[in-house]
Amino acid sequence: MSAIYCPITKRPFNHQAGRNTRLRLADPSMLARWQAGQAPLFAFEPAGDEKSWTQIEAFDTEGNTHWLDVYQMPDRPVLVIDTDGKAALKAGLEVMRRTLAEQNPAPRMRRSARMMAQAPAQPIDTTVLKTIRLADDKEPWISGAAEVYAIVTGVNPSRDEPTLDIVDMPYLDYDKTTYYPNQVMIHWDRYRWGAADVILMEQDDGTNYKELALKLNEVASDILVAIPDLEAQAYGVVTQITGKIIEAIPDGWLTNDDDFVDVYYTLLKGRAYPDQYGAGGNAMATWEPLTIEPTQ
Repeated sequence: MSAIYCPITKRPFNHQAGRNTRLRLADPSMLARWQAGQAPLFAFEPAGDEKSWTQIEAFDTEGNTHWLDVYQMPDRPVLVIDTDGKAALKAGLEVMRRTLAEQNPAPRMRRSARMMAQAPAQPIDTTVLKTIRLADDKEPWISGAAEVYAIVTGVNPSRDEPTLDIVDMPYLDYDKTTYYPNQVMIHWDRYRWGAADVILMEQDDGTNYKELALKLNEVASDILVAIPDLEAQAYGVVTQITGKIIEAIPDGWLTNDDDFVDVYYTLLKGRAYPDQYGAGGNAMATWEPLTIEPTQ
């Protein structure tokens, strides 16, 4: 993969630059100052886990080095060269979905065309995310818009196996902003006891999504194997699965750990949750049941 060089210093920007490299303004709030003629700085994300970053290296148009705070937004425009995080996340989530499907394949049902034609279409019960707001998107200013996704956890309705669904949330760019996605998050025919949990995560560069999916499935499967009678505990099992997944997140099985944002425990089928805080108090969301009727 070829290196990308700073036009001012002629130094390479970072080891992950490639054909998806882009030049962007670090934050929309900087646009007015740039348009007013304030000279920008040029910067790139430091290498390694963002939790280890201490300063952001940037350069002015004369080639001078400026050291910026990791979390305090600079008072002048900053142009950042990096990779397209949303494209990387989209590709990574597809890898996760494919890997999870391979681990827990759906049972094959052979139905004739005649049977399918005669069977009446059934309504689909779902839960929709109406609004959501984050206090902290777990993203330093230089990383730009957040790339948030959800892991919906539960138990298969017909087999003693975990059900893990991966849901992209591409609109959820910035914290302290309310979004109104009206997004279907849970398909209830996939979850036993009409109960599921939703973990919110923020993507970081370098995540090995196949390894992540395998680990998620392993952790969830181990919980189910350890419980002799799932029905006795019912949907309390789901919370145990989610808890073990969250415990595993800081343990270094991601190349550059995706950030845990918040979690919603025990969302129930048919139940509305207006202005509901996540367990960590970082997310506030409104969830509503939605039954999708078959097309007439």
